[in-house]
Amino acid sequence: MRWKMCFAAVMMISIALSVPVRAAERIVFAHLFDESLPHHQDALWACREMAKRTNGRYVMEVLGRGALGATDTEHLEALKAGMIDATYVSFSHVSDVYGPISIGAGPYVFRDYRHWEAFRDSGLFQELKTGYENAAGVRVAGMVYYGQRHITSKKPIKGLEDLKGLPIRSGPMRTILKTLELLGTKPVQIPFHEVYQALKSNIVEAQENPLPTIFAMKFYEVANIVTLTAHFTDGQLVLFNRSRWDALPEGDRAIIGEVLREMSKRVSDNTREDEIKLIKTLRNMGVTVNEIDKAPLIEALRPAVTSDAFPWGKVIYDRVQELQ
Repeated sequence: MRWKMCFAAVMMISIALSVPVRAAERIVFAHLFDESLPHHQDALWACREMAKRTNGRYVMEVLGRGALGATDTEHLEALKAGMIDATYVSFSHVSDVYGPISIGAGPYVFRDYRHWEAFRDSGLFQELKTGYENAAGVRVAGMVYYGQRHITSKKPIKGLEDLKGLPIRSGPMRTILKTLELLGTKPVQIPFHEVYQALKSNIVEAQENPLPTIFAMKFYEVANIVTLTAHFTDGQLVLFNRSRWDALPEGDRAIIGEVLREMSKRVSDNTREDEIKLIKTLRNMGVTVNEIDKAPLIEALRPAVTSDAFPWGKVIYDRVQELQ
């Protein structure tokens, strides 16, 4: 439905410019996110902008909620095979290809959102981006904010003791799995689209995600205590198929790249705004939202985060900490 809205807008642009829409080149952007989230809504904005700025030569089809793949891994495979042209992929999912860049999803690596922004805009990120592009054979077109990850559970979590042995849903990403294990929980790998039912059926007692995702997927209905652990300040890379990117005329590549960079900033700003508002929204809905002393969690993770236990190493960790 959302894609049809974008397509209708593109049709109007094409009519105004006297460019047949069927003559336009299609760019397929597929992702996992709910259509209510900025990741989807701002991709629709990019669809309209791309058509307008290229005089209708390009139409970006935006397919959300796993329409062309149920996991990040499936989207990566589709991207490399040329089945889709662009997608969002978590930093955690690229650690096997180029470990250093996965610090973008490291536990308690970023002090706050401003620190995350400093990393996004840094020369260090450009170095890591180039390293990943060379290793993976893809184009990194942007970096978007996903939010601080918190735990929703059926029982209160007041500290580290309450995390010990807690059956909690996790995706397959090594960084998240290792972090949850180091915090003493018992992570269970469950596909994202099965999380709600897994909580409802008591297969797990908790899950962890940013507030916009918790709200969009209604995880608070089946695990109604939100503990603001902020154990990750998370983000994704916006990836583009390298062969398709290199085949674009230079002028069009510049326009499309600019639109995707602007889209990335819009997603990040809107996601940050949403997560701030959602604390009050969830409380007003009767959901318990608890603060927690994060210092013991940070100290429990520090030896691993600053060593070679994670795939970025102490040198890169220290460089991130120096960013202001």
